[in-house]
Amino acid sequence: MDASLDILLENTRVIDGSGQGAFKGDVGVKGDQITYVGCSEKLEAKTRISGEGLYLAPGFIDVHAHYDNVIFYDPVNFCKLSQGVTTEISGNCGISMAPVSIHPPHRTLWKTFLERATGSKMPDNIEEYTSYDKYFKDVEKLSLAINVAYLVGQGAVRTAVMGFENRPATSAELDHMKGLVRDAMSCGALGLSTGLIFPPGIFTPQYELVALCRVVREYGGVYTTHMRNEAQYVMDSLKESIELARQADIPVQISHFKINGKPNWGLSSKALELIEKAIQEGVNISVDMYPYTAGSTPLNFVIPPRYSEEGTAKMIEILSDKKNWPTIEEEMLNPKDGWDSYLLNCGYEGIIIMSATATPDAVGKTILQYAKDKGIKPIEALFDIMVKNEGQGVAAWFMIGEEDLQNIMKSPYTMFGTDGVPVPEGATTHPRIMGSFPRVLGQYVREKGVLHLEEAVSRMTSLPAKKFGLKTKGLIREGWDADLILFDADKIRDRADFSNCFAQNQGIKLVVVNGQIVISENSFIGNYAGRLLRI
Repeated sequence: MDASLDILLENTRVIDGSGQGAFKGDVGVKGDQITYVGCSEKLEAKTRISGEGLYLAPGFIDVHAHYDNVIFYDPVNFCKLSQGVTTEISGNCGISMAPVSIHPPHRTLWKTFLERATGSKMPDNIEEYTSYDKYFKDVEKLSLAINVAYLVGQGAVRTAVMGFENRPATSAELDHMKGLVRDAMSCGALGLSTGLIFPPGIFTPQYELVALCRVVREYGGVYTTHMRNEAQYVMDSLKESIELARQADIPVQISHFKINGKPNWGLSSKALELIEKAIQEGVNISVDMYPYTAGSTPLNFVIPPRYSEEGTAKMIEILSDKKNWPTIEEEMLNPKDGWDSYLLNCGYEGIIIMSATATPDAVGKTILQYAKDKGIKPIEALFDIMVKNEGQGVAAWFMIGEEDLQNIMKSPYTMFGTDGVPVPEGATTHPRIMGSFPRVLGQYVREKGVLHLEEAVSRMTSLPAKKFGLKTKGLIREGWDADLILFDADKIRDRADFSNCFAQNQGIKLVVVNGQIVISENSFIGNYAGRLLRI
C-alpha cells in the first residue's frame, strides 16, 4: 500500500457486502481501488472523512435498469447515484439499442417501439447501431458519472431479422439471430434478455430462446427474462424458464419477479418452492424485484399482442375505429393463450396514468376516475387516451400484494432493481427510479424487519456482482473497485411517491464511484468517474 491515500473513510461501521456482520474500521482508497481495510491511526490521506455513527457499504448494483438511450442526454443519472447505485445493468426485458436492422422497415419498427416504450427520442444515428460495437463506442465517448453494463435484447435481435412477425424463425433466420447475439457477446454484453409478455418476444417459441442462450453460454453470460406471465399462469412461465436453464445450461435471472392480480395473490410461496427445488437440482436461477406494489409499463402493453404484429401505428389505427372496442375489451378481460392481461390484473380502478402528453387532464388519475370526469365508460376513456397519445402514454399498474412482495424479498436468491425508465424533467414516472434501494433499507429493513441490514446489502452488492460476472465489484476488499456508499442506517429512507416521483432520499451521506466522490449530501459534485463495463 502506498504511503498516502486519496481518501480515507475513518471510524465507520463497515458492511463489506458478504452478508457477514458489520465491523468498526477504516477503508482507504488510492486511485480507483480500495487499498486498505482495517483499523489504523497512522495512515496519511489527502481527504479524510469521518464515518462516525454511519455505515459504509459497497456501491449498490441495479440489476434491472432501462438506461439504454437516456444515457446520451443524462450521463449523470442522479436518480440512481443519489440512492447509492454505482453500477446499473440495462438492456433488460428484451429491449436494447442494438442491434437494429439494416432493413429500413424493421429498423423503423424497432425505433418506434423504443420511443413508445421509453417515452423518449432515439439518437439520430440509431441506424448505425447494427452491431453492439458502434453503440458501445458511442457510450465510451460520454463522460459518465455511473458505471453501466448492458444485456442484448432478444426483442431487438428478432426485430432486426424478422420484424414483429408472429411465426417461428426459419433456420436461416435463427442463424442470423445467433450471429447477432454472438456479436453482442464478443463486444462485451453481459448476456441476453427477453420480454416475453409483448411483441416480438411473445411470438418466440422456446427452442429459439434455447438456441440463442447456448450462444450466450459460450461467453459465460446470463439469461434474464420478463416471463410470459406473472399472474394466473406464473407457475407455467416459471417452469418454462427453469426448463430453458436446463436445456441451455445457462444461469437464469427472473426479472422483476412478482405475482400479479388479486385472485393470484399467495402464489409466491409455491413459486419460491419451485425455484428452491430447481436450485437443489443444480439449476442456477435467481430473481430480482422492486419494493413496490405497483408496476409501470407503457399503456399500450394493455392491448392483446396480436394487435401489435404490424407495429404501434397499426395498433392505433385499429383502436381508432370504435367498432373494435368491445371485441378488444373482451379479449383483455378474458385473455387466451396464457397472455398476461394487465386490465384483468388491475381493473380500471388500478390503472393510474403517469404520462400522456396529449391528454394532460388524465395524468395522475385512474382510468375509472378519468371516465367519471368525462362521463364516459372506462373502456372509452382508456382507448381515447391511447389513440390521442398515439400509444405513447405510461401507466402505473396496482396489482401486487404486500404479502407476496415481502415473501419474495425474504428469499436468499432475490436481488433488487429499479426497473426505472428515466423521463425528461417535469414529467412523471414511477418513484422506483428514485427510491428503490433506500426504500428497502428504510421501510423493509429498519421499520418492518423483513431483512437484516447486512443481508439486504449483500443482495444489493455481492450477489448481483457474482451473478452478472462483475468480478471486482460488490465487496469491500483490498484490490477491489472503490465503489462505496456511506449512509445513516437510522435515517435512510425514500421520499419519492406517485405525486412527487423525484423527491430526494434521506440518510445517504456520500457516494464514491471508481475512487471519486460523486455525491455528497444529495448533491452531484461534478466528478464523472463512471465507466462502460464490458465483460
